[in-house]
Amino acid sequence: MTEKKTVRAHEARKTVTKTKSTEPKLEKTRKLTAHGLKRLMERQRKKSV
Repeated sequence: MTEKKTVRAHEARKTVTKTKSTEPKLEKTRKLTAHGLKRLMERQRKKSV
């Protein structure tokens, strides 16, 4: 039961990140913190490579 829950949570997280990258909500995420911005940049770099 716990495994299924974690998988669902992971999938949900994936969809959330996808929508954030496509929609112009990035401006809101930028305001979070410098650390959050760094993590976002790293994620984008991994996708591009």
